Amino acid sequence: MAKEILISEYRVFNDRGSVSSNLIKTIEINASEIVKSKVLSQWSYSASPPVVEYYDGESIELSFEGKVFQTKARASAIRLFSAVVPNDYVNESVDVYFRLKSFSNVACSDYAAMFRHASFNALVYNALPVLNDNPEAAKYFIEVFVSCENIFLIDKARINTVKSYAINGNKYACFAYGYYHLNVHPDMKSPDIADYFIRRAYEKELPEAAVAIGIMYRYGDLDKVDRYWSNKFFNIGLEKDCEFALQIHIKDMIFGRFGVAVDLPKAIEMLDDLIDKDRENAKWRQMRGWALQQNHSLSLAKDDYEFAAKNGIVSAWSDYVVASSYNDDDELIDKDAYVRLVVEGSENRDCLCRFLLALHKVENYDDMSDCQKAIERKTLMESLEDAYKIGSKEAAVYIGDIYYYGWYDIPEDNAKAYSWYAKAALLKDPEAFEKMFYMIKNGYINEDLNFMDNCALNAARLGSDKMLKETVIAYLHGRLKKYYLEIEQYYMPVFDSMKEDAEDDDDYPDDDGRYDAYV
Repeated sequence: MAKEILISEYRVFNDRGSVSSNLIKTIEINASEIVKSKVLSQWSYSASPPVVEYYDGESIELSFEGKVFQTKARASAIRLFSAVVPNDYVNESVDVYFRLKSFSNVACSDYAAMFRHASFNALVYNALPVLNDNPEAAKYFIEVFVSCENIFLIDKARINTVKSYAINGNKYACFAYGYYHLNVHPDMKSPDIADYFIRRAYEKELPEAAVAIGIMYRYGDLDKVDRYWSNKFFNIGLEKDCEFALQIHIKDMIFGRFGVAVDLPKAIEMLDDLIDKDRENAKWRQMRGWALQQNHSLSLAKDDYEFAAKNGIVSAWSDYVVASSYNDDDELIDKDAYVRLVVEGSENRDCLCRFLLALHKVENYDDMSDCQKAIERKTLMESLEDAYKIGSKEAAVYIGDIYYYGWYDIPEDNAKAYSWYAKAALLKDPEAFEKMFYMIKNGYINEDLNFMDNCALNAARLGSDKMLKETVIAYLHGRLKKYYLEIEQYYMPVFDSMKEDAEDDDDYPDDDGRYDAYV
């Protein structure tokens, strides 16, 4: 069995701020020796050994000298203690670090605890064999996959196992594998693969699959937008008391999406009721935080975001960062809290926190020496790519911008910029489609007019007003005729109202080839 735990001892020297360290020894511990309520084996220090409070093969909690230390597989090492060593010349200490090196297949049946710890690989591994016989396993397995940010945190080996169960007809695995392809888009055939497996799950009467089909009709994943069929499939989920459907319904009420009017009091009332009925579902707490924040009550949202972040809702870490460091006027009021929580959120694999941390580390780039710039530039690109790999569309767009504008002393490269915008577009980022559109329109990239129009159409489907305008203009010039029903029904009325508003304001939307941020 693999050596899962690594304990490292360093001798650290601090000479007036100049720090150096030497690795003295390491201790490796097998997964089979990590037992709940037992002390860590091979402990060789005078202090009482750490006690294992929780371990599922992906996450671990240790209690040591009155503190609880939590970490995940492949995360940074945690310092357990530092002991001062007498030295007349420099400050010297012995520092002992603890790290969980990799995943281990450990049997665990506490699915709620695995979800709370965001141990999604462990949960998938343990739930798959019992999905048809264990309602709790099925509930949390589905909960992992309906939050698309979680899917990026599941390793390829687990996804391949899900695939094998899906091929054999397991309805939960069919949904999970289809939804993985719908969101991660690892293959050029992903839309077809997603459609095939999600419909197989729907045929087996899984309500979450009906909701996923509704999503595909909403965003054009079936090569057309049809809100009638989208709502029809959403309603199937609602009629079957599907939490996934209810989450989308309430989110539409919070943000006023797709023809649903904003109704924050009603959304908060519904979420209060859901939280009273199901206090373990931290997703409702994150959503109530959204509603409170939209209602200009960011300070009230903070507790909900913190609870959600620390109970398995990975994306809530970035919400918690904002609520802890910004005021209701969108002003940063606590830089220390911002940095501390961005670091913590990054360690907990929130892709937006990881993106923000990468930017924070180069915020003083212009003041660095050339040597330091070279080091930080390399680190920045690696960190941004790492954020992208766990789902950050923002990181992919930002890398594209680096190559497009030549930031950080990196030469401009239109081909690389375009390729990174394309990566973000596959993750359904409207800004990325806009940037691709303008690169083609302005002659930076050689693509045909039809492809450019489809970039505009896809951005319009994702909510871009600017690209909605370009879509309608293309249609009025005789293009995009294949989508005439979609354009005439959903986009032309909005386009007409935009023209009226522009005339009233004696102003027109700018067309400078740059993205105007929107919420």
